Amino acid sequence: MADDNKGEDLLIPDDKRRFSTHEVTKSVRIKKITQSSTLPGYDYTKGDESDYWQTFEVGNEWMRLDFEESYRIDSIKVRGTGAPEGQSFVRSFHFEYITEGGKILPYMDGKTFQANTSSDQIIPIDLGDIYCKGLIIYPESTANNIIAMKVWVTFNKGDVA
Repeated sequence: MADDNKGEDLLIPDDKRRFSTHEVTKSVRIKKITQSSTLPGYDYTKGDESDYWQTFEVGNEWMRLDFEESYRIDSIKVRGTGAPEGQSFVRSFHFEYITEGGKILPYMDGKTFQANTSSDQIIPIDLGDIYCKGLIIYPESTANNIIAMKVWVTFNKGDVA
């Protein structure tokens, strides 16, 4: 299923990197956020700074971020609920990216990324410049079997591959 050449096509030379971070809920570059399900009252698409995606069913849930067009993204940052006393956060996840042509491909053959160990820490994850139209995140393990995640995406200001 994985394309053996996809890594070479996605890497951008260091001298071409210029990045700006946009919070998913505030970014004009995010066209749409969808989730497989949410708990009542946790609509991440509302755009409130305090909102985050929360649901149950680890292993069956996903969050999809569709961008306005194809962009280079360098990294993402993830956090749980943001409440220091809380115990709701994603411990690990994998994701897929959506190509300009609309194909959905696993990133690094479905590599599992380690995320949070508390609900308020923000974990940066370097992606090495992916040119894509969107991401689909799949939580694999959580604290208390509750998916609670907030995501930030770092877009390359150059925008054109």
